[in-house]
Amino acid sequence: MSTRSLNEIQIYGLRAARGAGMSWGLAEEAGSAARWLAARGLPGVPALAGLLTQNDGRPYQDLAPRPAETWRARSGALCPVCTGAAIADRLDALGENPLVLLDVSYPLLLLPFLAGRAKGERPLILDWNGLSVVIDARGHRINPGGAETLSAHAASRVQVCQGTAQDAPEPVSPAAGEVDVPDGTWQILQSLALRTYVPATEASRKKGAGSRLDDND
Repeated sequence: MSTRSLNEIQIYGLRAARGAGMSWGLAEEAGSAARWLAARGLPGVPALAGLLTQNDGRPYQDLAPRPAETWRARSGALCPVCTGAAIADRLDALGENPLVLLDVSYPLLLLPFLAGRAKGERPLILDWNGLSVVIDARGHRINPGGAETLSAHAASRVQVCQGTAQDAPEPVSPAAGEVDVPDGTWQILQSLALRTYVPATEASRKKGAGSRLDDND
């Protein structure tokens, strides 16, 4: 276990997502989602590392949702980053009927996309694998279900619905400094992030710091 700042988590999450094949826009969303969850004591960094490892090299257009009465991916399981971004653009149309998502990878990663989109005093409620999470812009509440369910690699069905004012969770104050991250998780992010670095050329090495070619001593 190592200690990482929230800025590190966001930056490495972005770079790792980009290294695993996400567009820059989605990669930025992924890094922000990992930071949001980590700041609230939720295992968002391991979830992102797991998602990127699982989907490494796959075309994300195949993992994006096809909005319909129920949402599913074009091929395979829904990516929660693609899906979360799509849901956030459509929540204003969410009525009394729940939105149903089929075959979702790492559903925990949906939460940051929905937190700021609850309407007025009404929170949103997400259900998957017997777990229920109530969320709004101020906080969240996790109803019965253990850490294993919260960290589930997949859910065959995720339901998003409107709650009532009485469902609203107590405000949660996010961490502002550093959080603990498993070493193996961090190594995955670093490895994927390295793919975004441009390899040094002979010309760049000659111009780089420490070059002695122009040494006049």
